[in-house]
Amino acid sequence: MATITTAGAVPATPTELRDEELANAIALSPGLTANLPGSLIEDLSSTAAGALVVQDAAYVDLVNSISPYSANKFILLQLGNIYGVQIGVGSNTSVYVTFSGNAGYVIPVGFTVSDGNYQYTVQDGGIIQTNGQSTALYCLATQTGSWAVPIGTVTQIITSVASGFTLTCTNLVAGVPGADAQPLVDYQAQVIQAGLAVAQGMPTFLKTQLQLVSGVQSRLIAVQQVSSNEWQVIVGGGDPYAVANAIFTGVFDISNLVGSTTSATAITNAYPAVVTTNINHEFTTGQVIQINGATGMTAVNANNYVAIVLSQTTFSLNVPISTITWATGTVTVTTASAHGLPVGTSSGNIYGTSPIEYNGAYTFTKTGTTTFTYPLVANPGTALIKGYTGYDSVSSGTYTGNGVVTPNFRNVTVNINDYPDIYAITFVNPPQQTVAISLTWNTSSLNFVSPAAVAQLGNSAIVNYINSIYVGQPINVFELENVFTAAISSIVPTSLVSRMVYIVTINGIVTVPGAGTSLIYGDPESYFETSSSLVTITQG
Repeated sequence: MATITTAGAVPATPTELRDEELANAIALSPGLTANLPGSLIEDLSSTAAGALVVQDAAYVDLVNSISPYSANKFILLQLGNIYGVQIGVGSNTSVYVTFSGNAGYVIPVGFTVSDGNYQYTVQDGGIIQTNGQSTALYCLATQTGSWAVPIGTVTQIITSVASGFTLTCTNLVAGVPGADAQPLVDYQAQVIQAGLAVAQGMPTFLKTQLQLVSGVQSRLIAVQQVSSNEWQVIVGGGDPYAVANAIFTGVFDISNLVGSTTSATAITNAYPAVVTTNINHEFTTGQVIQINGATGMTAVNANNYVAIVLSQTTFSLNVPISTITWATGTVTVTTASAHGLPVGTSSGNIYGTSPIEYNGAYTFTKTGTTTFTYPLVANPGTALIKGYTGYDSVSSGTYTGNGVVTPNFRNVTVNINDYPDIYAITFVNPPQQTVAISLTWNTSSLNFVSPAAVAQLGNSAIVNYINSIYVGQPINVFELENVFTAAISSIVPTSLVSRMVYIVTINGIVTVPGAGTSLIYGDPESYFETSSSLVTITQG
């Protein structure tokens, strides 16, 4: 029979099995011989040896299956049950939606909103707070399937709103596309991780706990050590209370949890000042922001600014206007915080004011830290919308760092009520980065190769690769090449592929590999997502 070695169960050879069979038969019937030519005994022993080969192979398969590394589906599911890990059955698309309206208005569980194509229902309920907004509420699509939910698209209220109340909604972060049933190879990795969870410590154990939450996608989980005693947990998908509970039960010390931090890596001395951030800020023009903790340029701290978005990681600082009035050819402006203008006159701009005649480029005269004037011949009338003006940082000192920019929309904080105590659990909801890929390929083959067939095979392989990359991990151009050549190898052998040129676009921006590498990085807390319509493959 098979023997157990350090490499696992090893089957016996047919000759060894036949010899063992005959030895057992002779022990039972002394004098028995099976070596007579054409004898019935020889025929029976050979047939029985064939059956033993089949049995021995089954035994080897069974023994070698008692491991997540090599288990068949049945054994793998049994091992998963032992570790408490169930295979994922898929999840609907989800999105966090923020509501605005009358303070005190309750958003019940089941409240329905839409992006014009799909409807989403509120899962945990909430209320409009004193500031006129709710916290970001978790909403789940009412139908199965996977699709992108870009920022600012969920704006339609489907459920009727009580008379006398106004209510609007939007998603300040992109949604998480739904997931199909979990592939067996992913489940295998999950079972292996679950088996190691206790031995490998808190991060592995926490990942296992999070993977048990319905709707959480394995590739959207990351547990990162920020400092010697601080941990950041990134989780995409799943009900926030279920996610928070998994973190609550899986982290040694919840006081060590930290969220995402948007830091200012640079602030220019200019009018208006331009801020560069360490991660994608996810702001839209008009977003009210604050900077705190900045050193060197301390005047920017603790003021409300209006951001004008310049790129994914840059925006200009603008000061909200409190009052703007016209009298005898002069407009007097009072800003909500210090405008930073130098003494005397300087060039400046007014934005976003109604009537629009107040807007434009003018020569400002500073009259105080929060006041200035500019000439305007005609009277625009009473300002209905006050607008804003650029923040002048030219004389504010040199920025030396430490500035934290808020708000950060990717942070989710949930209160866990473990009676009689309440614990605040913070985790990061990873933003989505849309990837578009253009591949130009060619072949040295002298035979005709269908470009359409190559595009069809390669498209699916590239989409699957991009949509399998874990949160925060880069796109590897070598891996892109490998998945493409493997996918088309049935019609174009790899040795005959003569050209592959990739252009990778992330959130609409062409992105190249890091210097000296084949790795294309995105936002460190985000994940990549693409679709077949965003992958173009042409021969040329």
